[in-house]
Amino acid sequence: MPKSYPMELRKEARRLVRLGLTKRDVSQMLKVKYGTLYTWTKDMKREKGRSGIRGKSLELLGMLVNRGYVLSKEVKHLAICMRTIGKYLPVRRIRIGRARVTTVWLLPGREREAMEAYLKLAGRHSIGYGKLGLIRRTFGVKSVGNKRQK
Repeated sequence: MPKSYPMELRKEARRLVRLGLTKRDVSQMLKVKYGTLYTWTKDMKREKGRSGIRGKSLELLGMLVNRGYVLSKEVKHLAICMRTIGKYLPVRRIRIGRARVTTVWLLPGREREAMEAYLKLAGRHSIGYGKLGLIRRTFGVKSVGNKRQK
């Protein structure tokens, strides 16, 4: 004989699913079989795709928030993860070079740090003024010298 559940439990389950929790998580939280919960909520529309940032994208988000930038040479599958992060943050993408393209993803206001990291990654001992000016304009940095302290 099937087990009977109180109506309040059904309403709570539907409320939690409406808030965005997965049906599997709700069934475990309320200690109800997944099939039963599915029956209670099968008339509710399911959102396309998963919402939120998780997995590799979450690790990249931590790097991005801490440093302000992420370089393409540091991480694999960067573009896919940054597309996900770009739905939630105003991330800027800068591509540098022709043959060996380097992509830098950065947060607004962190251009100087990203440019310095790119220059370290380039590993050159000397850069001409023309090339430095091009890199500076690409990143949107007004001056390259040290900031004056008052």
